[in-house]
Amino acid sequence: MEKSQLSPIDKALTTQIVYGTVQYKLYLEYQLKSLVKTKLKEDYLWPLLLMSAYQYFFLDKIPTASIVDEANKLAKSYSPKGSQSYRLVNGILRSLVRRGEILPEEKDAVKYMSIKYSYPQWLVKYCLDHFGKAKTISILQAGNMPSVNSIRIADMSKKR
Repeated sequence: MEKSQLSPIDKALTTQIVYGTVQYKLYLEYQLKSLVKTKLKEDYLWPLLLMSAYQYFFLDKIPTASIVDEANKLAKSYSPKGSQSYRLVNGILRSLVRRGEILPEEKDAVKYMSIKYSYPQWLVKYCLDHFGKAKTISILQAGNMPSVNSIRIADMSKKR
């Protein structure tokens, strides 16, 4: 990133998209898996779809049309000559936009919370068993909150 020609704002957006995609991977995979019917031939397509889905569900300031358009441009630019993979990306993302968010039934609390908050089922089950439903929800929500920046002043006047 330091060698890139991106502006500081674009670097920050890129970082947010990458970190957010990793953070919400379980949630994003759940949203996409029913729409991806075939094995994706090119390796870059799945991360591209995940990052596009992250932008759609979590970044309100980016218009949906821009998300789909940029994903199509990236798919075209990375595709081997003659590949039509951008059409697949376009179709999947348009279907995602039409359908919107899906979640498991709330009856299965472990699976529901695992997908909704993007935590592994074993961790959700552990929290539910030890803390109850309300406390587990607040723990999972807090874990997904952006971290707070802090500054520490180094007192250089003291000797070690």
